[in-house]
Amino acid sequence: MPPSPQLRFLARASILATAILAVWWWLLLTPVLAVMRAPTEFALRLLPGCGQETRILTGPDGQWSFAAPPGAASAPLQNAIQEAMRGLPDAAAKVPWRISSKQVVCARTSLSLFSLSLPLYWSILLAAPPRKSRLRAALGGSALAAAIGFVSLLLFFVKGTNDLAQFVPGAAARFALDLASYLGESLLPYAAPLLIAIWLNSEFRDRILSAAALRSSPAQPAHQPAARSGYGPGRKGGRSR
Repeated sequence: MPPSPQLRFLARASILATAILAVWWWLLLTPVLAVMRAPTEFALRLLPGCGQETRILTGPDGQWSFAAPPGAASAPLQNAIQEAMRGLPDAAAKVPWRISSKQVVCARTSLSLFSLSLPLYWSILLAAPPRKSRLRAALGGSALAAAIGFVSLLLFFVKGTNDLAQFVPGAAARFALDLASYLGESLLPYAAPLLIAIWLNSEFRDRILSAAALRSSPAQPAHQPAARSGYGPGRKGGRSR
């Protein structure tokens, strides 16, 4: 019995994913992160307390670090320092005190996970049944996969900044931010490529998923022929006289 379309697709996708991820890690990850850095900086400058001087710094191991503004989290500590300074001489009391910003750090391994949607989507696209025109699926799907990776990375930095600066008011808003950051870090980079392929590639949806649905449906009973009249087993018969 030949292998099912699902098994053939999984075999092709596994081989392609291994090859594409190796090329992605060794050759394409650094330039892709360099492209993602500029729009991420621009989006982070829109956060409360940030400005045009906001920068994402790259460490020796490839990690990204972002200086989060002190925000509301440091206000009680800063007020306590000002109260303590009142008992000092006038010269020391006039020294301006300010809580320095803290760093939100994202390791290179985490950065690679945020960009994982794109190579996984290409693995699924190339392993899927061929279609007459792959241009729409290739361009549109790649743009969606890259956008999902960018949004997931941005949510990571926004959540890290909010943990330090607490610029999001209300428990419900903070819970929504934590949930969105968790989904962007743990679910979307892996589930989004498959969902995009199902949406854009109709032949993949019809051949792979529809075939799986047909296999899982119960078999229809075979048509039973009608009984024939006349002589048969258990029927007595004879000649009429």
